[in-house]
Amino acid sequence: MNSIKRNLVVPLLAMLLMMSLGGSPATQPSGSAPPTGTEVGQTAPEIVGKDINGKAMKLSDFRGKIVVIDFFGDW
Repeated sequence: MNSIKRNLVVPLLAMLLMMSLGGSPATQPSGSAPPTGTEVGQTAPEIVGKDINGKAMKLSDFRGKIVVIDFFGDW
């Protein structure tokens, strides 16, 4: 039961933290796009996968929205 609570609480706390730090997307001057990369201020690289129903999805489908990506392992 504790692992279920932890698996729910940790992502929720991370989401609340991100929202409190500035949930709105940064504005860029028109005509200039930040470079793609993994550093702060850069556009995230494209991530492509399938949702739980098998439907194709990609990160850019959620542009302008708050997205929480939870990478986990069971080791």
